[in-house]
Amino acid sequence: MPANNWSKKMNKKLINAVIKQSGGLRNLSKSANDITNNGAAGGYAGFINYTDTCAFTKRNHTLIMKHLKDCADDMGTNAIELLSEFSCFKDMDAQEIFDGLTNPDSDDRTTVYNGLAWFALEEAVRSLEA
Repeated sequence: MPANNWSKKMNKKLINAVIKQSGGLRNLSKSANDITNNGAAGGYAGFINYTDTCAFTKRNHTLIMKHLKDCADDMGTNAIELLSEFSCFKDMDAQEIFDGLTNPDSDDRTTVYNGLAWFALEEAVRSLEA
C-alpha cells in the first residue's frame, strides 16, 4: 500500500471492526510495527484466510469504500486508480479491479475483497499510531 497520512480521519467504527477482527487491541498492538513496515500481506490474526478477509469486507463494505474514496480524493485520483497502486493488485488491470468490486460473480471478487480487508487493517494500524 502507498505511504499516506489519510488514517487520521479513519472512521472509528471501521477501526473498531479491525480491532475486533484481529482479536482485540492487544493482538493488534503486537503486530502493529510489522504491519506498518511490511503491510498486511504477511498474515495477521483475523486477516489471513480469504474466508475471514472477504467476510470482514462484506460486513464493513460501506465503511471501507468511504475511507477508500476519501483517500483517493485526498490524492486527486479515484478509487480504482488508487487500488491499482496496491501491490496485492499488481497483476490486475483496472477493469478486473472494478469487476471485483461491483460484480458478485466475478472471478476477481475474492482477490479484491481480500485486498480491501488488508487496506482497512493497514489504515487502522496507521490511525492508532497517529
